[in-house]
Amino acid sequence: MKLEEFHQVKLKSSGYWNLTGTSIHIDNDDPSRNWAITTATNEWCSGSGTWSDPFVIENITINGQNTGHDSILIVNSDVFFSIRNCSLIGGAGRAIYLKNTDNGILINNNCSGDQRGIFLENSNNNTLQNNIINDNMYDGIEIQSYTDKNSNNNIIFNNTIKRNEYNGIYLTTDYYHCDHTTISYNRIEGNQRNGIFFETTHSHFDDNTIFNNSIAHNRDHGIYLRQTINSNIGNNNVFNNTDDGIYLLGSSINLLNNSIIMNEIGIELFHSTIYAQCNNLINNTLYGIYIDEISDDSIIFNNTFIENTINGYDIGINNLWNFGTLGNYWDDYIGTDSNDDGIGDNPYDVSPVGGSLDNYPIWEDGDDLAPDIIINSPTINQVFGFDAPYFDIDVYDYYSINKTWYTIDEGDTNYTISAFTGTINQTTWDNKGHSNITLIFYANDSLGHLGSNEVIISKDILKPIISINAPKSNQLYGIMSPLFSLTIDEPNLHRKWYSLNGGQNITFTSEIRINQAEWDKCGNGTVEIKFYANDTAGNTNNIHTIVRKDANEPSIIINIPFPNQTFGTSSPKFNISIIEENLVICWYTIEGVLGEFSFNGLNGIINQTIWDNIPEGLVRITFFAEDEAGNVGSKVIFIVKKIPVEPEDAIPGYDIMIMIIILLSLLLINLRKAEK
Repeated sequence: MKLEEFHQVKLKSSGYWNLTGTSIHIDNDDPSRNWAITTATNEWCSGSGTWSDPFVIENITINGQNTGHDSILIVNSDVFFSIRNCSLIGGAGRAIYLKNTDNGILINNNCSGDQRGIFLENSNNNTLQNNIINDNMYDGIEIQSYTDKNSNNNIIFNNTIKRNEYNGIYLTTDYYHCDHTTISYNRIEGNQRNGIFFETTHSHFDDNTIFNNSIAHNRDHGIYLRQTINSNIGNNNVFNNTDDGIYLLGSSINLLNNSIIMNEIGIELFHSTIYAQCNNLINNTLYGIYIDEISDDSIIFNNTFIENTINGYDIGINNLWNFGTLGNYWDDYIGTDSNDDGIGDNPYDVSPVGGSLDNYPIWEDGDDLAPDIIINSPTINQVFGFDAPYFDIDVYDYYSINKTWYTIDEGDTNYTISAFTGTINQTTWDNKGHSNITLIFYANDSLGHLGSNEVIISKDILKPIISINAPKSNQLYGIMSPLFSLTIDEPNLHRKWYSLNGGQNITFTSEIRINQAEWDKCGNGTVEIKFYANDTAGNTNNIHTIVRKDANEPSIIINIPFPNQTFGTSSPKFNISIIEENLVICWYTIEGVLGEFSFNGLNGIINQTIWDNIPEGLVRITFFAEDEAGNVGSKVIFIVKKIPVEPEDAIPGYDIMIMIIILLSLLLINLRKAEK
């Protein structure tokens, strides 16, 4: 988001509660002044102090009438709270004072015309956003850490901070820390001392960020940092400050993409180190950058120095004014760039003369080289078919381009082009066969320098060759979809797909199995599987095979034995009928008996040994039949095994002896009749 968009801030109308002549004092360690009692007894305070339901003080107007009292004072609080849409002016104290207080959001407030606008002491994790903080007797915003607590992780965002008698933003500490502070998108202008000032006596500031601020017209420095390390200053507009744009004392920071214009000194280092890149230092009265004698090890590159009285002044130690082969742009460089690489042929001598050097100053002195042609399209080894390729090129030259053209037949035919995008001549393309083709672009400039660039592309007008390894033609499949395997001869293969009986196209990358859902849509009978492949040039081929589908299970009819038929010691005979054209194998199982017992034909006898070992009672026999497609049908029958029991009082062999006697008697009677 652009910086100016953040400064279109309009405060909401406050004045629902006019507390002029009074002040707000909350001490969360004091039961008579804590958040709970304040919320319970005042309409202008609500919430419960959680992250999702913070305490809120809003729509308050307090005109302090120069009493010297703080308008809002919050002490010893670590609950979540917000102060918003309040007008707190003219008190000669502090408009908002947070002491030992964390987790606050101060938003859309007018804190002007007081002693200090917003004052944070030993307070962490607070956000100051969209506030107007103007015309205060001391600092607009002050954050300090003294005694026994830090003031860390505070955010100062999109505030207007103008015409305060001291500093716009002031961070100060003694032995403790004000670290991880983010200052961004603020307008800090016309303050009587510094725009932003970090000051410490015995500690340091660490990991702070200052970016996207407008810092202008301040009486002393735009940004003044003491004892600040590991911090970043970026994308700020720092202009028209009376002293330095940025002044560093005992600090080590990164400076990136700042515009530092019309100050007395753009950047001044005293006992400090910087890593400075992509900054614009323009029209500063004395120096663009000034480095004192005890500042060392800075790296300064890819910055722009224009119209400063002295662009750079370095009396420090071991400071580098180029990084690798990239230095800075100096408007007073007097060297040349004979090879047009954008780097001056001779070093730039940073003042004072004989001291530091920029060995790779950024410099252009005109065109000595041929036009530079960049081919965006087509790309190397790109494949095309019958249609001529589209091209997209860029041509760069210091002077104007006179003529641009191309050839695809090594210059036998040249085609002049008036635009850097278009299509290769179709007729010439048609005359080229299946081969690699060198496309060469040329350009010359008004000085007669000729440049060229080429790319090798391919013309492919042959279709992919597809062979089906599996499934075989007329192969029979059941419910499970077939596995398939192809061999495709095509160096520029792009896509593979298939369809079943002319249905949905199924794209695949690996050859495994036909899509089961598509196979399920096919009925019994023949199924046409058509495989397709195309190449990157758009050439397409296909091949098909026809397989058979049988998704029906064999149907089994048990003729004998009959259901619940009783058998004794002899194992039952069976006779079955099977309705299936592609029968492969039959077998039966007996419940409680391990194993499957195959048989040939439709008749047989249950295995006698197995039958002998089956206990008497109800016996479950299941007959199975499997067809060539792997479909298995089954039929269950229950029969009864019962062994007859001989009477307990019978004499073994007695009945047989009686029968023998009767037969002998009848034989004797017949013989006597014959003698008569």
